[in-house]
Amino acid sequence: MLLSVYLEQAIQNQELVAYYQPQYSSKNNQISGFEALVRWQNPALGLIKPLEFLPLAQATGWIVTIDRWMLKKTCEETKRLHDLGYPIVAAVNVSSLHFHQPDFVEYIEGVLEQTGLDPNFLELEMTEDVVILNLEKAQEIMLRLIDLGVRWCLDDFGTGYSNLFYLLQFPFLRIKIDRCFIQDLDQDQNKRYIAQSILQLAQNLRLEVVAEGVETEVQADWLREQGCDVLQGYLFSEAIPLLQLKQKLWIDQYQFLSNAAESVA
Repeated sequence: MLLSVYLEQAIQNQELVAYYQPQYSSKNNQISGFEALVRWQNPALGLIKPLEFLPLAQATGWIVTIDRWMLKKTCEETKRLHDLGYPIVAAVNVSSLHFHQPDFVEYIEGVLEQTGLDPNFLELEMTEDVVILNLEKAQEIMLRLIDLGVRWCLDDFGTGYSNLFYLLQFPFLRIKIDRCFIQDLDQDQNKRYIAQSILQLAQNLRLEVVAEGVETEVQADWLREQGCDVLQGYLFSEAIPLLQLKQKLWIDQYQFLSNAAESVA
């Protein structure tokens, strides 16, 4: 059976699963948010990697259905975390096809209303190819959601060809340094120069910076020294189910309270 047929069945049979990769504040090393990442657990094929099925979803148009499922699922589960006392930010990826749906803004408004999630805790991540089709329309859509309180992050920063233009023209709050500049950062001086330039540019523009793909303590220490705001990568955690995320948040909170008590004593 073709993978495309399996994919259609996966959506209908609820085989898609939401995983969350924690993002850590460089200031206190606590979880400040997470990136929501879709996984596909197929009964016959096992766990199918996103790189194997997301391009297919893009080509067939199923990516819109997947995006919308992920958005609603993430908002529901983030609201549960907030109710438990963990006010963290949820970052959800937006595909170009979904972004340009006529009811994109209305759909997000509806999900926020249904789930009760404070819009200030929803961050939408996009790559520059999302806005390149219609710059004026893209700006209008982004501003409408900003009026609600939703945040925007420019993903894969440094890999495109017009990033500086987008930073000036579009209301991004954050940029995410692509993992290709973080990988081997501790060994490759050229990558350090590029990452440092991105960080300085963001600081001058008063943008927050997320570094993804952090895998070593040396990389993390260097990024902290350079003023990177948020760190994400296997050094801290892989993408995990909600239950494991809750456990990490509880440990974070326990350690914070313990440290606070010790400092008072």
